[in-house]
Amino acid sequence: MDHRWREKPLGEEQYKITTSFDYASNSFDAFMDLEGAVKHTRAVFYVRGEFWVVVDRVETDRPRTVEALWHWHPDNMVEKERSIVKTNNARGNLAIIPVGRAKN
Repeated sequence: MDHRWREKPLGEEQYKITTSFDYASNSFDAFMDLEGAVKHTRAVFYVRGEFWVVVDRVETDRPRTVEALWHWHPDNMVEKERSIVKTNNARGNLAIIPVGRAKN
């Protein structure tokens, strides 16, 4: 069976690649074994050679507990500072910084 994509996973309106930055965004709402409606949208913005920004948005029709899971390499020095989780390495650091609040 041939499992290759027959079309691009993102349409041209969902991404942009330039000499200074890359951007992509898409949504998923076909969760299995989940009651009600949930839509997860992720946008990724990369300023070439500088930094990445990842924005996740979850829209739902009812109150839910949503957990984010980030995998850290065992060699990373991971620190938590209030709601920020970040690495403290000589180079190649990552900080997870929550910036939004849930709407009631």
